[in-house]
Amino acid sequence: MTASVVLVVADAADLGARAAAQVAARARPEVDVRWVPGYAWDRTSWTHRVTSAGLASTRLTFPAGFGDPVTDDDVALVWFRTTTRVPSALRTASPADRDYAAAELQALAVSWLAGLGDRVVNAVTGDGPSGPAWSDSRWRAEASVAGLSVTDGVAATSARLVPGWSGSPWDARRPYDTIRGASRRVLVAGRRAVGAFDVAEARGCCALAAAARCRILSIGFDPAGGVVEAQPFAPLISTDEIALAGTFLAEMT
Repeated sequence: MTASVVLVVADAADLGARAAAQVAARARPEVDVRWVPGYAWDRTSWTHRVTSAGLASTRLTFPAGFGDPVTDDDVALVWFRTTTRVPSALRTASPADRDYAAAELQALAVSWLAGLGDRVVNAVTGDGPSGPAWSDSRWRAEASVAGLSVTDGVAATSARLVPGWSGSPWDARRPYDTIRGASRRVLVAGRRAVGAFDVAEARGCCALAAAARCRILSIGFDPAGGVVEAQPFAPLISTDEIALAGTFLAEMT
């Protein structure tokens, strides 16, 4: 049987991901491109087995209105863009039990996605199912290796730890960071990018995404053109970003 289901698992408020799924569905009407919002994902039933050889097999049964059950053999691609949450039945449990359940659900999602191999848009790590949970400092270091300009800054848990800093006793105890948020961003989807200043920057962004094993990645830049952050599942906002992500999903099936 030919795999013919594309799952886009995203929070209900992630309208950019939903729009990208719609773009892919229009481009490939013969493919079952299925948007599964977080509230439906939380109510999805699982059968997940791992053999003694480490091979995983999974069957997902979705709530009414979200399509037929799906096995691994049905899956052509998964774009996982949500966090695992504790089921509503456990929300009155103790904090320790809720934390344990959330950790187990995340491990389950990671095991399922890892078993799909290259049918997952962003490769999973032990830290989460949506891509590498790297710090901004790690992203900037990887961006530099990829040939991108990187914003140098100083960050410390307390301002008093920074040589030469001066200020009030209150500010001395507060975290200190000279790196501000992004003012411009580039979205990579596959081997293409939108929002890049030039071809060299686009190539560097694609190289960073490849190093992170993220086929869809958002990279943030400051006004001087230095990378300040990257996010495996930043919101898709512009029509260009939605079109690029949707076209990528369609081309991968």
